[in-house]
Amino acid sequence: MKALPPDMDLATRKLLLQQRSAVLRELLSVQLAQTIEPALSTADRVQAGGQWVKRHPAIVAALAAALLAWRPRGVAKLAGKGWWLWQTWRRLQPVLQPIIQPIVAQWMSTAGSPADPAKGGETKTGS
Repeated sequence: MKALPPDMDLATRKLLLQQRSAVLRELLSVQLAQTIEPALSTADRVQAGGQWVKRHPAIVAALAAALLAWRPRGVAKLAGKGWWLWQTWRRLQPVLQPIIQPIVAQWMSTAGSPADPAKGGETKTGS
């Protein structure tokens, strides 16, 4: 971006800087949304899968029994890894929760930022 001329009126200079800041904030939010969209999409799919499993426990149990009959060693190995992962998560969750929760809360509060007039918000132009 070009530098503003030094002889420009202060009010005009302030307005241009505020507009530039609004554009940069919007650009940053779009880039952030594009960056995290694949992760959020994956999280949505995992959540939907978990809901499907809760709604169809008989199918899941039948598949587990069939897999156990077909590959008992593989199931035991997978169960051991799953148990280890569960225990690791349970140990790390109290440590990670205070770190992750404020970040998510801040991101959620800025995700609905009123800087986008198209979404019903207004851009501040005052001081």
